[in-house]
Amino acid sequence: LCASTFIPIFYGEGYEPAINLIKMLSILFMVLGAGQLFGSMLTAVNKQLECTIAVSIGAILNITLNIILIKQYLSTGAVIASIVAECCVTTMELQTIKKIFDIKYILFSMLKYSMPTIIMAGTIIGLQHILSSGVLGLIIQVLTAIIVYFSVLIVMKDQLTTNAFKKLWAYMCTITTANKNNTRK
Repeated sequence: LCASTFIPIFYGEGYEPAINLIKMLSILFMVLGAGQLFGSMLTAVNKQLECTIAVSIGAILNITLNIILIKQYLSTGAVIASIVAECCVTTMELQTIKKIFDIKYILFSMLKYSMPTIIMAGTIIGLQHILSSGVLGLIIQVLTAIIVYFSVLIVMKDQLTTNAFKKLWAYMCTITTANKNNTRK
């Protein structure tokens, strides 16, 4: 989402074509996240062979699509090949998981984390229309993204996030108490 600001700041002029490639590749964050989850689940239930087959088919598909698409579409072809191959791997893993686990629970859990992501993305897109495209604008976008994402998780009462913040708060209180005791001596 921040590629339009990030690329010119960190890479300079001449790298503008990479902006759209990075935006396209951002799809892989969701696909790879699901793929990692599904791969771990398959490994946990001793289905490594199915996982290996899915990954191998994905690699072959990626190479084949690269050979076909790069000639005509260059780097965009490589990005498309990667996205298609990873989607296929994740879909194959999902098909195996459906036979073992309650898929509704898994998909509901994934949807639960998609909502904060969508809200965060909408916020960042809105900010891009307001802020300048400099370093300060990028810093504000990144900090806002972090705050919005975790705020939505807290409002949704996400147990993992809530527990993490409780532990962080307890740790900060311990440090503060220790610092106060050291300054009194």
